[in-house]
Order: sequence, then structure tokens, then C-alpha cells
Amino acid sequence: MVRLVRLVPELKSMVFLIGASLSSFVWAAMLMLLIMYCLAVYFTIMASEADVPDSQKPFAHLYWGSVGGSMLSLFMAVAGGADWHQFLLVFGEGSLLYVLNSLVLSIYVGFAILVMLNLVTGVLVEGAQNIIRSEKETALARMAAQIFVTAGKKSEDEMTNKEFDKIMHSAVMKKYCHEIGMTLDEAENLFEFLDRDDSGSISIAEFVQGCLRLRGPAKALDLAELRLWSKDKSQDTLQSIRSLHVIVSQLAYNQALLFRSPASEPPPELQIEEHRRAICTSGVLV
Repeated sequence: MVRLVRLVPELKSMVFLIGASLSSFVWAAMLMLLIMYCLAVYFTIMASEADVPDSQKPFAHLYWGSVGGSMLSLFMAVAGGADWHQFLLVFGEGSLLYVLNSLVLSIYVGFAILVMLNLVTGVLVEGAQNIIRSEKETALARMAAQIFVTAGKKSEDEMTNKEFDKIMHSAVMKKYCHEIGMTLDEAENLFEFLDRDDSGSISIAEFVQGCLRLRGPAKALDLAELRLWSKDKSQDTLQSIRSLHVIVSQLAYNQALLFRSPASEPPPELQIEEHRRAICTSGVLV
């Protein structure tokens, strides 16, 4: 049986799904048992104090005679073990107690079927999606490792841009681009994106992490990194503009000194002060 589960991927996924959802299922079952216990106490007390007809007394004792029996009746009402309408006949059809208990039991059955069962189904579906996503990422990581093997690299080696261009049109690379939803034309600049540290080469970790980031919509982390990168680049650009302003001010000052006549030349102290003011005005000291 264990070998069969390992050989069939679908059975393996189902086993993992049951194991991952077991804790949520246990808590949902405990909540359901708590609700059933409270209602069982209520129906047991109501059946013991109600004026039950003689023809219904055996059924009242069978369905609502004890807390355990009442819980079993409530479970059968939800699971289809018996028609829950016959559980109410012991209170006398058409009586006020019959109408009140019908309302209570209807609310219980509706909550159990529409809320609890759908909740358990949602937990199972979410677990299945997480397992499928995890298996997909694992398969992509294996394909990335196969790309490095195709290039003649080991797991600890790095791949340069030229080596990456050589395997760009290989079959394994085409398959990988298809899996991540990218065409070969779009993958031409893939190396620059994957080389996050601008070292001129990429490792298998950079390759896998970068390609996984390309799948699906942008995450909050990706947007935060983009804002940080834009901020750094804008600061570098502003610094370059200020440095250029300083250089232009210095050239203009030197040119003014060259073409200024000796008679109109200010004292050296005034020249130094004007030069200092020009540099301070530009916002950058050199």
C-alpha cells in the first residue's frame, strides 16, 4: 500500500493533504461536538419534561432519553442516518413545543450543513492548492538544476552571461520558459534581471529565486525592493547632477580668472570666498 502511494502522485498528494488538514479538521470536529452536546442537553431536558403521548414514549426514550442518545440523534439528523422530522414527532405534532423545537433543530441542521461542512471543504481545497503550488515550485527548482547540468556546471558553480546565451535556445531552457510563462524573446534580458548583485555571473540560487519571482503577480516584497532600488538610483542621479554642477562652476570660475584683466582682478581673499560660495550654492563640497 505504501509503495502504491509513492508510485501514484495523485494518491501521494491526497495523503499529504489529509495530513496537512488533520489539525483543522480536529478543531472543526471539536466545535461540532460542543454544539451537539449543548443541544443534546437541551433536547434531553425538554423530552423529559414534555407531556409525550403514550404512543411516542418509546421513541422519546430512544431518541432523547439520554445525553448520549440525543447526541447520536443529532448526528444522524445531519449525516442522513434518519429523518430528523421523526425526532420531533415525540413532542406532539402541531403543539407549541413541537414548533419551538422544530425551529431549533432546523437552525442546527442548516448550520451544520451549510457552514461546518463548507468550512471543512474550504480547508481541504486550500490545502490542496498549497500542495500543488509547493510541488510546482519543487519541479521548477529541479528544472533549473537541470539547466545548470546542461551547461556543465555543478551546484556550487556560477554561470556567466556568455554561457547563459549558449543554453538559451536549448530544449530544457525552452521548457523552463514555458513553465514560468515567458517567451524566448522576453528572456533575452533575463540574465540582467537574475544577476541581482551585478557580479557578471549567477548561481543556481539566484537563478531559481529570480525565476520564481517572475511567476504570478508582483508581491509586496517585490514592490518594496523596486521602491528601494528607485530611491537609490534617484539619489545617485541627484548626486551626479550636483557633482556636475560643481565642476561647471569651477570651470566657469577658472575661465573668469583667465579672461579677467589685472586691474579689475579682486584680491585673492575675495576670489577664494567667491569660489567657496559657488561650491556651497551647488549643494556639494569637493
